[in-house]
Amino acid sequence: MFLSRRFNRGSSLLRGAFGLFCFAALPIASTAAHAASPPYAYTPQFQLDLSADFFSSETDPDFQHPSGQLSFAFYDLTANGCPAGMTCLDLAVSNTTPTAAANTTGVQSSRMVSAGFDIPGLFDLVSGTYSPPPPAFADLQLTTYIANTGASPGDLYAANPLNNRPGAFANLEVNAALPPLPDFDLCPGISNCLSSGSPNSGLANGDSTIVRLVFSSDGTSASSIADAFASYYEDVAARHTAGRWKAIDYCRAPGDCVEGASDKLAGGPPDPLSPPEDTPVPAPIPLLGAAMAFRSTRRLRQRLASPAAQRRSVA
Repeated sequence: MFLSRRFNRGSSLLRGAFGLFCFAALPIASTAAHAASPPYAYTPQFQLDLSADFFSSETDPDFQHPSGQLSFAFYDLTANGCPAGMTCLDLAVSNTTPTAAANTTGVQSSRMVSAGFDIPGLFDLVSGTYSPPPPAFADLQLTTYIANTGASPGDLYAANPLNNRPGAFANLEVNAALPPLPDFDLCPGISNCLSSGSPNSGLANGDSTIVRLVFSSDGTSASSIADAFASYYEDVAARHTAGRWKAIDYCRAPGDCVEGASDKLAGGPPDPLSPPEDTPVPAPIPLLGAAMAFRSTRRLRQRLASPAAQRRSVA
């Protein structure tokens, strides 16, 4: 019986040691499990609203305005498909106009057809051309524009709800005119910034598309570039961002409706967005070890608290 007690005690200690070993391995295994997750996630550093609150080209007090949003995500990692040594801007353009019920006050339908924005510190451009010189932020120069179709580059955008109209903004215009607003350094859209193309190709109410702009990098981090853009856009009076809508059908009042209107809206100050925290997910084996360690420790406390153990301690 004495040997049996010693064996059981030794077995409990071994189980506890194994559990503690597995528990110690928890952070390593959790990190490995997390690293195996998909390498790309759309995490914009900031977004801004396009609204008549900041500017509208329509002055009719009864006009029912659309609304939009631009989300800016800068990356310098090859894991998300951004070429090595480059900085990528993944710009999500959204037509956030709510749809009013038929023949009631509000916008029944609309098409967002372009979105203009400026680059801080942009060099002088030859109007409407890439060269010379190309758009640049310090030594950051635009090299490629991708109207993402969800198939290239791969699955980076296909499942993203902000890309439910992939490839909608197939054109990029440089030094784009959008009167009465100032010219914009860059303007993705269905055609040119004034969008002479068919509005049916634009973003309907609730639609979004993601476009990618690839810049050659001078070594400035993507987060620093994002901070520079956000700070630049704080100057709302300069109207550094804007959107254009066509084919707006709206009603001033029930039964008093207008078809085929257009509008241009300026952007407001940026809203900073915090990327999701990197929360480790425990792996099954370390969790088992932690459970075993807890169980063995609890049994040891129970034995030490028993009357027999207390009598042996006193003796």
